[in-house]
Amino acid sequence: TPTPLPQPRAHYEMLVDLDYSTHTAYVTQTVTVPNTTADSWSSLVFHAAPVYWSGVFDLVDTAVLTAGQPLTITPIITNTMIHLPLASPLLAGETTQIQFRYHLDLPRLDPLGWGPTGNAGWGPDLIQMGDWYPSLVPYDALAHRWRTWDYTPVGDPVRTDLADFSVQINVSPDVVIAAPGYVATEGNIRRYELANGRAFAFLASPHYTLLEGYSQNTPVRVFVLNTHQALA
Repeated sequence: TPTPLPQPRAHYEMLVDLDYSTHTAYVTQTVTVPNTTADSWSSLVFHAAPVYWSGVFDLVDTAVLTAGQPLTITPIITNTMIHLPLASPLLAGETTQIQFRYHLDLPRLDPLGWGPTGNAGWGPDLIQMGDWYPSLVPYDALAHRWRTWDYTPVGDPVRTDLADFSVQINVSPDVVIAAPGYVATEGNIRRYELANGRAFAFLASPHYTLLEGYSQNTPVRVFVLNTHQALA
């Protein structure tokens, strides 16, 4: 019996200009969305947790890319859901690209706080970036609808499908980035490739030390704050 081919996954390409000193980021995010269902989609829905907190997430513009050219969409935002009406339905087997441009003004982290309120923010020694970008909401093919929810900052209140990530972070060379996937560094630019992941999160700090080694031929990388290096 031939092995079935894997279903195509959404692909997130993110260009992040991170200003560590001001705890801000400007992001251009392009999401390639394949319709792997038998339904036609008249809209897409993304979830953006930072929308929940006032003054953190500023959506500059949203567009559908057609032959590389942007066609502006007016999003409908309810709670943390970004609803994008499509000018023409996305048919079964078709693919489209959505581009978001947005600005993040990260909040100060509460040292005694619990996630998800501390998923994205900054402290004296680092910036923490979790649940920081618009992610495609899972589609329920049996119910023929997007599986939206009312966001409540308790526990881990997100749902995501597997996806691929290509992330470029532009930040001062003295800032160390702790992030998943394969990395290539060139000056201020760090490029990451992560396949088959639920999400892309990272931490940034000029106070990190990188410790590297192997465990049964598996490379292991540990990022530790300089003040905690003796504990690593």
